[in-house]
Amino acid sequence: MNIVFLCVGIGVVVASLYSLKSGRMKPLQKIGVFCFWAPFWFLFGGFWLYSNLSSGKELTTALANDKCEVVEGIVQVLHEQPYGGHDAGDHILIGGKDFTCNYYSEMLGYHQTVSHGGLLKDGTVARLHYLGNVILKVEIKQ
Repeated sequence: MNIVFLCVGIGVVVASLYSLKSGRMKPLQKIGVFCFWAPFWFLFGGFWLYSNLSSGKELTTALANDKCEVVEGIVQVLHEQPYGGHDAGDHILIGGKDFTCNYYSEMLGYHQTVSHGGLLKDGTVARLHYLGNVILKVEIKQ
């Protein structure tokens, strides 16, 4: 999602440059776009991208080096997120550990809900690898 955010910023700057070159942009618009909006947009987007990349690297490294915690047991779905969202997400309990999976959040890690074909259904025997409250790997017992 943050790549889309940055691409929108690039599109606005390109459109603004085109308007500037054709003489349709007013001086106040130039100041607004190039001195305020664009720097803020790209600074925020760049920080967001860096944050996601560093978090992704941390989570991937933890999983690859067995530095994450593991819990296994029978999944209990305490609350199921409706297909359309507008809710906190699936609230599941496995091996005494609570997790929330929200299909509509832009989080790293597992976030498939039951209503969107998620694996963590009530009564399923599973093993989860996690770091904090982020599920990194789901294994289902066949």
